[in-house]
Amino acid sequence: MLTNKPFGDIITFTRASSATRINALGVIESVASNVPRIDHSPVNLASGTGTQTLSLPKDRTYALTVVGGGTATVTGGVVNGLTAAAAGVIKTVAGSGNADVTFTLSGTVTALHVREVLGLLVEEQRTNLVTSSAVFNAAPWYQLGHSTLTQSAVLSPGGTPAFLMVEGADNYLHYTQTTLSSASVGVPHTFSLYVKAKERFTISLSIYDTNNRYGHFNLNTGVCEGFTAGVTPSIVSVGGGWFRLSVTYSPSIANPLVQIFLCPNVAGSTTYTGDGVSGLYIWGAQVEVGSFATSYIPTTTAQVTRAADAPSINTLSPWYNQSEGTVLCEMDIRNYSPAADRVVFAGFGTSFVNNGFHARSYSSPSLVSGIYNGAANQFSGS
Repeated sequence: MLTNKPFGDIITFTRASSATRINALGVIESVASNVPRIDHSPVNLASGTGTQTLSLPKDRTYALTVVGGGTATVTGGVVNGLTAAAAGVIKTVAGSGNADVTFTLSGTVTALHVREVLGLLVEEQRTNLVTSSAVFNAAPWYQLGHSTLTQSAVLSPGGTPAFLMVEGADNYLHYTQTTLSSASVGVPHTFSLYVKAKERFTISLSIYDTNNRYGHFNLNTGVCEGFTAGVTPSIVSVGGGWFRLSVTYSPSIANPLVQIFLCPNVAGSTTYTGDGVSGLYIWGAQVEVGSFATSYIPTTTAQVTRAADAPSINTLSPWYNQSEGTVLCEMDIRNYSPAADRVVFAGFGTSFVNNGFHARSYSSPSLVSGIYNGAANQFSGS
């Protein structure tokens, strides 16, 4: 069975750079070049550190991680019940709907993680155009005196300290910004940021070319409350009170600004009198060419490119027999004309006419098919 084969026996995998994934603890981590990324849901389905029963979708795979010196015994609704002292993988029974799975904890358990295994993460090449993606209190981020940014003790989704963005005490815009130096004019760009509420729970992200193109987000409700024309917004919960926000827009100039605005917990408002102490947490800024955000690409002093993932199947055994097989072809003949010879070819190797098969309507409203090997007709029928 293929399910019992090691990954490397089935898939040849390359990627010419490091890349990030979400691990079984829900932390964004970097993996080396040419290492496949098995991705996980950022949302922990377990709650607390006591014995619990979870209603899990059937026919799914989950990573189980027990933190501390205790164990978790998994029963009911799974194909492979197990007792895990540190980590393990479970699969729920086949079928539709949900299955009740019980996690019985014993000993000292300080945290329990149950996260869906999303499988092999395969992405196209992308470049993070923002430098200093996780440090906001220095260049190239412009501090305007109407907000302050300091490193906090709160951990980001990457397991490193997040930055606390605090509004000023004046009546103005409370924001920070940086300039893109190499945007592609007229092409969709996606600006994304990880955000967690503190005293403030509303925030706007903007790509500013000649106009302010923004999305306005409410972290308490988990929705985008408004956006300008031409912008596609997105808000996704990534667990622990964190959200990944994004706005997609096609800038009209090559050096637009990307901006982060604090808001006074009121939809659509960015100019207000701050109290000098309220704010929220930010981390992981990214701007990439494309209509959606991809996995986080950390940067420091320069832009960074994540190479494309390139998996390929290196064995089709035992379910593929190279010496024989079956070809299925479906045709729908429209606007039939008796004088027309309508042909569909599929071929193998360098010459699909000499090595392949065809299906055609020929001389009458009927189908004729044939198989050729080295230009020799091996079969024909109608």
